[in-house]
Amino acid sequence: MTKSVSLERAAGNEFVPATGEVGCEGLTPSEMVLYAAGKAVGNDIIALLGSVAGRVMSLKITVEGSVIKRGKERSGSFREFLFKYEVTCRDADDHARISRAIELAHGKYCALVRMLKMIGPVAYDIYIQSKGSSIGKTKEEVMT
Repeated sequence: MTKSVSLERAAGNEFVPATGEVGCEGLTPSEMVLYAAGKAVGNDIIALLGSVAGRVMSLKITVEGSVIKRGKERSGSFREFLFKYEVTCRDADDHARISRAIELAHGKYCALVRMLKMIGPVAYDIYIQSKGSSIGKTKEEVMT
C-alpha cells in the first residue's frame, strides 16, 4: 500500500497542500511524516535557489511512501519513499540551476530526507518545464 501527499509553493514561498489535497487536520500520522518531509525539502530548495526562486512559476512536490504489509495487516511502517518534483519556470536556461538545487536539497541538505534514508531507500523524479520546452529527469538514491 502506498500513502501519498502533495504540496505546492504558495505566496511567500510557503508550501501548502496541493489543490484538492487535505490539510494537516485531515492527515493520518504517517501521512504527516510525508507532509513534513515535503515541506522541509521544499524550503531547502527555495533557499538554495536564492534569486532564481522568483523565476520559478510553480513547484509541486509529491511524497509517496510504501507501507509494509504483514499478512492482512498494515504495520504503519514505511519501507521506501519516492519524491516527485514538478517545476514550471520562465526560461529553459534555469533548468540546470533548478535541477541542481533539487538534487542538493534532496541529497545533502534536507535533514528529514536524510532521516527517511535511515528507514529505507529514497528515490526522486524531477520534471522541469518552461515556455516551449520541457525536460524530464530521473535519479534514484538508495541507502546501503
